[in-house]
Amino acid sequence: MAKKAVAKSEETITNSPLAIVAGGAALGVIIGALLPKSKAEKKIVGGAGRKINETAKTAYLAAKDASKDQINEMGLTNDNLRDQLKDLFGKAIDAAKTAMVAAQDAVKTENQDRK
Repeated sequence: MAKKAVAKSEETITNSPLAIVAGGAALGVIIGALLPKSKAEKKIVGGAGRKINETAKTAYLAAKDASKDQINEMGLTNDNLRDQLKDLFGKAIDAAKTAMVAAQDAVKTENQDRK
C-alpha cells in the first residue's frame, strides 16, 4: 500500500509540476500567516512586511491561476476525469470478458483434442 502511494505521488509530481509548486507556495503563505509576529519582527520589518505579504499573496494567486490553467489545458476537470474513469473501467471489463471467452475457448479446444 505504501509503495502504491509513493508511485501515485511520483506520478502526480511528474504529471502536474505546476500544481505541486502552487500547492507548496500556498502552504508557505498559510504557514507564514499563521505564525505569530514578534515585536522585534514588527519593528524591523514594519511596512516592508505588508509589502512582502502583498507580494506573496500576488505570487500565490498567480501560481494558483497558472496551475488551474494547466489543469484545464490537460482536461482534468471533475466531469472529464469521471468520464475517463468510466471509459477506462468499461474497457477493462470488456478486456476481461474477452480474455474469459478466449480462455473458455482454449479449454474447450484442449478438451476436444484430448478426446
